[in-house]
Amino acid sequence: MRAFVVERAGGEVTAGVREVDAESWLDGDVEVDVQWSCLNYKDAMVVAPEGRVARRDTLIGGVDAAGSVVRSLDPGTPVGTLVVAHGHGFGTSHHGGFAPLLRADASWLTALPAGLDARASMVFGTAGYTAMASILELERRVAAGSGEVLVTGATGGVGSVSVALLAARGHDVTALSRKASSHAFLTALGAARVVSPESLADRPERVLGTARFAGAIDCVGGETLAAILRVLRWGGLAVATGLVGGASLATTVYPFITRGVSLVGIDSVDAPGQLRASVWAALAGSLRADTIEALIDREIGLDGIAGEDARDLAALGQRHIQDEVVPRHPRNFQQLRMQRILRYRPFGRHRFTHKRRGVDNFDRLLGRQPRGYQLAPAGKAEHQVLLDEAQGDVQIRRHETLVNIDRNAPAGSPQPAMLHPRPRIMIDD
Repeated sequence: MRAFVVERAGGEVTAGVREVDAESWLDGDVEVDVQWSCLNYKDAMVVAPEGRVARRDTLIGGVDAAGSVVRSLDPGTPVGTLVVAHGHGFGTSHHGGFAPLLRADASWLTALPAGLDARASMVFGTAGYTAMASILELERRVAAGSGEVLVTGATGGVGSVSVALLAARGHDVTALSRKASSHAFLTALGAARVVSPESLADRPERVLGTARFAGAIDCVGGETLAAILRVLRWGGLAVATGLVGGASLATTVYPFITRGVSLVGIDSVDAPGQLRASVWAALAGSLRADTIEALIDREIGLDGIAGEDARDLAALGQRHIQDEVVPRHPRNFQQLRMQRILRYRPFGRHRFTHKRRGVDNFDRLLGRQPRGYQLAPAGKAEHQVLLDEAQGDVQIRRHETLVNIDRNAPAGSPQPAMLHPRPRIMIDD
């Protein structure tokens, strides 16, 4: 079978699509026909020369995958079951989902609930799973409508999905962002307001700030998480999901012993099966179908994961590649609670760059220029969303790409590309 393989030797990394023998490479009591996958930031870290994510020298990439069981030695996972695979070392220490077949222990797989197919599950991916797991933990103490809920790192993968899901569940969402250009975008996702990190520095001369937020989902960590704890209301809850802002936490016991604040963490790697099932069940029907579609940036095949030449990422890292993505047809997109201001068409005047957790971070880690796309403005809406008229630049955050795995496609065959307002990567059979 054809698979996207990452190899490390002597400090160098090569990766690309090649033929592998499934019988000798794969192991596990359940075999899955992979239909879809999505490009995760961890996938990019696996191929980064300086990355320490990969736990083996030769590895089939892909930390997320979804598909149908085609062979099983486990009576609890019969043939035909739609399952999702994530965590448990997929794509880092265990061969992952960038291949037509995946094998794993049955306990590593989660049956998809009714109302959520393989494709939609990979639109959410690990980021969506983490966002919903955070929300379910938050709602143990913070009911919808009981107060402001803060989301930090709101333009990232987990953060942006958290904003959308919280708003859909009736919460009063406050998004935290450093950039003014992201305000309209976050408001469109459902945030009632957008604040800057400086707003958390309330009464710095005192051990506690003004009690404001009923809860928070923090994707940043470090000083940001410490600042959040100071401004939570009595009985408030902070959910920690990331550490991009630092792994250290310098705080005091005052939030905990004078306001009854709680701090919990979310892990998507080793979470038990029952918890995984409950999170995926909550994701089913959580967003409208058209909103889920609006999360997709583009669909690519295995050969598109690393660009035009997926055989040598080290060589790609020395080049600057500018891809042109042409939509199947001109189209307007209207997202839940948002009037889009852009009409996509094959050859517009303005050029924008996706700041995505997926493809662009992948490009940056390979040392090449982030990919550009062409679009044309479709007039001004009530929100001047992400459009800088002075330079004609548009920045749309949290765009991920879907990887389409077609086992019958010859090597190097082109794959259809789609461009949507808010993206992800997936793999279709």
